[in-house]
Amino acid sequence: MREQAIQMAINEVQSPQFEITNQVLGVHSVVLESGIPVIARVDDTSYPDQCLIYFPLQEEDYYFVIVIDHSEGKLSLSLPYIEANVRVYLSIWSEESTPAEITSKLNLFPTEVRRKGDMNPRRSQRYEKHAWFYEPQKKIPDSLERKMILLLDSIEPIREGIVMLREQDTVQIHICYKGYQDWMGGWHLDSKTLKRLADIGCNVNLDLYAFGPELPD
Repeated sequence: MREQAIQMAINEVQSPQFEITNQVLGVHSVVLESGIPVIARVDDTSYPDQCLIYFPLQEEDYYFVIVIDHSEGKLSLSLPYIEANVRVYLSIWSEESTPAEITSKLNLFPTEVRRKGDMNPRRSQRYEKHAWFYEPQKKIPDSLERKMILLLDSIEPIREGIVMLREQDTVQIHICYKGYQDWMGGWHLDSKTLKRLADIGCNVNLDLYAFGPELPD
């Protein structure tokens, strides 16, 4: 069924049935490899009766998502949408603690580190602080809400270590949202997620960006 869902999504991109697909692909192009649309992710676990197929778009950060319903064992197309490129991650910046020391204190391996004194290739200058980053879904498309839940699932067991580090280091949760200017939807963090964030006790930093061409009328 997974392969059938993928093929159905590719068919919709190549020969659209929905007007919104025509509109989106009228001003965007999906990334191709050997003439076949590239798929960034197939998510068949987040929803019990749906499979989400993410297509990257040329020269854009966001994704075109084809939704395939499979309730009662039957596959059918549902309304496509655009998903922003979202990053949700924990960062720790320190004057004294090295990335290796932070890893030891938290008993959690980072997805990226920076060492004080190393060269910053983007600015041709050296980093002034050590930095430690943890991003569970790095380079994996998903919604802001699900990415936040996955991050909290990962860092709640090390809450005591985070609280200890907060006393001398800068500890933050970052949200970077790069959306399509004509499809900037809202977000919903429920009370349970907000309480979990409060219990961690970190500041939350949000960077919001909107890109892309205008949809045709």
